[in-house]
Amino acid sequence: MVKHVLTYCLLFIASFTLAQSAYVKIKTSALKVEENEPFRVAIESNASRDFDYDFPDEFIDAGGTSTSQQSYVDMNTRQAVLLYMETSTFVIKEKGKYKIGPVKIQTKNGEISSNTIIIEVVEPVNLTSENPADNMDQNFFGIIQQSAKELYEGQPLILSAKLYAQQELFTLLDYQSFVFEGPAEEHFLQAPGSFQRADEVVNNKKVEVISGGKVLLFPEQSGHYDLEPFRIAFNYRLNNSNRPQRSIITSNRSEVLIKPLPNGAPKNFIGAVGQYKVSCTSEGKSFKVGDVFEYKVRISGAGNLHNIETPQLQLPKGLTLYGDPEIHDSIFFNTRGAEGSKTFVYNVQILQGKSFKLDGVTISYFDPEVEKYIEVSGEQVKLKAKGESIALPDTKEKKQEKAEEPLRTILVDVRSDEKENDFYNSGLFWTGVGAPISLAFVFGFLVKYRNENEESIALNQKKKQAKKLAVDELGKAKAALAANKQEEFYIEIAHALKLFIANKHNIDTAQVTRAYIDELNINATQKQGIKSIFDQCDEAKYSLYIDRENQEMLLNATAQIVNELNEVL
Repeated sequence: MVKHVLTYCLLFIASFTLAQSAYVKIKTSALKVEENEPFRVAIESNASRDFDYDFPDEFIDAGGTSTSQQSYVDMNTRQAVLLYMETSTFVIKEKGKYKIGPVKIQTKNGEISSNTIIIEVVEPVNLTSENPADNMDQNFFGIIQQSAKELYEGQPLILSAKLYAQQELFTLLDYQSFVFEGPAEEHFLQAPGSFQRADEVVNNKKVEVISGGKVLLFPEQSGHYDLEPFRIAFNYRLNNSNRPQRSIITSNRSEVLIKPLPNGAPKNFIGAVGQYKVSCTSEGKSFKVGDVFEYKVRISGAGNLHNIETPQLQLPKGLTLYGDPEIHDSIFFNTRGAEGSKTFVYNVQILQGKSFKLDGVTISYFDPEVEKYIEVSGEQVKLKAKGESIALPDTKEKKQEKAEEPLRTILVDVRSDEKENDFYNSGLFWTGVGAPISLAFVFGFLVKYRNENEESIALNQKKKQAKKLAVDELGKAKAALAANKQEEFYIEIAHALKLFIANKHNIDTAQVTRAYIDELNINATQKQGIKSIFDQCDEAKYSLYIDRENQEMLLNATAQIVNELNEVL
């Protein structure tokens, strides 16, 4: 019996392995990291768990190595697939470029090699923070680190949390992140609960430091904004006691000034803030009249690259744009902001048989380091086209000719002396002629009316969907409550209420602030009810003791106020 069971198991495992072509590959959590910043390297294969590889000597173990295996069904082949994975966490202390791979495995068909990956290590961004020396009278204190106190619109802002400990830390229990009190696009550079330990010397004394929660922000409006503190709960050992003590600390508050971009932006400014360069290429050099070719404008650099506008293309006579440009992104987010490249592919049609010189596209960007608008251009592209020219109708001249045509009076004798023409003067004839014209007029009016009201229809539809979407979010909150996911519960409650108000007023959820609530056309009790829900959600973030009964009451109160507001907003 045991022999049969083992046989079936071996056959089952073999079916997993043979489900698709054998492979081995390397994946990383990031391609660019800072010195001493942890990153993960994963090796995956569907053929073997015996990986042959060596990591560079500069790779320092920062979390050990874990192995696992997963199974799934390939939907194309309907066969089972078994994956072997090995994941390691490292840090690198010195900047440079480091090669990983190839990893090799042995299969029944011979040796297979994986891909290779280059990891680039850069110097850490200089984060300014409050002076730790001023807080050394406390056993524990937290400081918000920020890349700048003042910056321009479009410039990236890096924030992270740092806990200083003069007593021995055991474990971190809970972390509630700092909050930027303004509209901003947010990207997590580290998992919210990911922290690293290190030692620092402050006032000639060695202290333990826990840092993490690094976030990249792109503030969306100029103004003066507060940074609300982070809170962190942890266990520690007091002096030589073996009994862990619990503590919660609140970090410093900070602020950021977001400055508007200076006046005098050039006409070719594309909203780019940072440092950039441009390159221009075409897919060929020789063409025939009537051909359509690709003209590529590649903008690369770091800053707010993901948000730049499409450059305007100025073509010489004999060339014309064919449709809208395609946009291809290769962008990743790091401590320099959005870095990589954005390529605009224009389809250009040739109308004349001759030689062309396409001057490189010129753009302007704002460099916050020198506080100036910088102009850069791509390379000139030369082309040749053969064939007879294609003449395009000059609609401008035709319109002008039509406008200058003198008015003429045309007299038509509609009287008829002949009997056979009586039909054309009859009501039946004019009804037949007039009906299609009237119908066409009515149809055209309806189409025009629909086009003019399309935006209004969309807004009304959005308002009608507001309650449904809010109820869906409250359903997520209820599920989080059942799963005892405290943080997720309060996030969903606040989001449901903000989403409802935002959809009713066609605004972004970031604009639903307490000040905005005060301006709503609702009664004072309803305003206070909304703000009370937001207050409870904020307070719960920093509390270690949660009353489930209060959570259920908060869920019901939110559902009730959504129902009430649905009738008045």
